[in-house]
Amino acid sequence: KLGQYKELPVTRRILDISDQDVDEEIEKQRRRMTKLVDAEPEAKAELGDTVSIDFRGLKDDVAFEGGTAEDYPLEIGSHSFIPGFEEQLVGVMAGEEKRVEVSFPEGYPAEELAGQPVVFEVKVRGIKRKQLPELDQEFVEEVSETAENIDQLKTEIRNRLMEESMHMAVDSAHNSAILSAVAACEVELPPIMIEQEIDQMIEENKQQLAGRGLTMDKYLEYMGLSEEKLREEMRPQAEFSIKRSLMLNAIIEAENIEISDEEVDEKISETARHYYVTEQQIRDSLGDGERLEDFKHEIKRMKAADLVYDHAVITDEHIDREELAAKMAEQAAAQAAEEKDRDDAEAPAEAEGEEEGKIEA
Repeated sequence: KLGQYKELPVTRRILDISDQDVDEEIEKQRRRMTKLVDAEPEAKAELGDTVSIDFRGLKDDVAFEGGTAEDYPLEIGSHSFIPGFEEQLVGVMAGEEKRVEVSFPEGYPAEELAGQPVVFEVKVRGIKRKQLPELDQEFVEEVSETAENIDQLKTEIRNRLMEESMHMAVDSAHNSAILSAVAACEVELPPIMIEQEIDQMIEENKQQLAGRGLTMDKYLEYMGLSEEKLREEMRPQAEFSIKRSLMLNAIIEAENIEISDEEVDEKISETARHYYVTEQQIRDSLGDGERLEDFKHEIKRMKAADLVYDHAVITDEHIDREELAAKMAEQAAAQAAEEKDRDDAEAPAEAEGEEEGKIEA
């Protein structure tokens, strides 16, 4: 049963863009264009420098497998080598030889080296230092196709950041409107429907894990979860997903939402761009049967969701980054408290079930 889904109060929290935000974005652009240049002949290596080294690793004065390389580029401070190795190269000069003493971590994959002290004989071939581009006309032309000077570049960046800020605010407010509309619904969910939704979510997770070369069993082991616990953690999301779907279906019916062939074509084109395939490939995968009808119905659901947002009573709230961070921390704390309350509420029931099991035994 639909509740209120129009004129819902919604706040759009819009992040104000400061001069500092613009300057930081320019610095990001500069760092992306960083070049490595040879340091001065008498320069000493510093954190952030890249040293080219030859090295040979010795354990008990015997070279070990995989511990030798020549002309190897290593950024000092990148933490890509054994802990303690890079720090001992701070202050070295090109042409210098150095003896580096470290210990492999306890969990190192090669068991014969795990936790063992070793020595690396290192020769420094050269030192390269990061060079950021100057904020000049050449930099402006490199990062922008339209700006003619640094002031125009700053204006361009500010406008882009403001556009991104508004996009994020709209997305968040859109979700808030849907949450409120779902909360206003009266829905009775058969348990089997929830279990089927959880089954589908788990199957989707398995496919995603398989794409990364993992199995569900390995994932559960890594996370310290049982499948039963995973299902319980998924339950609130599954319930919301079903309620949202049923609510949008009810809005489609209540508002008599229809879609045109042009809207279907537009969505097919958008989907093709998203997956970097041709529109014909999308059409072929949809066919002209049930999958196509599901695709069309999903477009209707999107229109129903947009209707909820479009009819909301929107209040804009402009905030800075500190306020945004504080609100996000507040929301995270509230969510954590809600999850704790739910776990506490489930605990007595679980304990009761365990006690019944003892009695039956």
